[in-house]
Amino acid sequence: MVFQGTLLPAIGILLTPWQPRIEVLTGVFVTLLAAGWLRVNTQGGRTRNLGAAAEMACCMWLILQ
Repeated sequence: MVFQGTLLPAIGILLTPWQPRIEVLTGVFVTLLAAGWLRVNTQGGRTRNLGAAAEMACCMWLILQ
């Protein structure tokens, strides 16, 4: 999973004429914001059930589709 999720996209971005567009940058920003929200809520003890984290990830996926 790590290989497919990091190395291959990095090679694609580095070796192709990839141009960041506003849609892509918005998706990156929303993803980083959601990851930060999950980290704060799971480490602070407020979210004891990771079901809420999975629900948030699903909602973000639906929004970005």
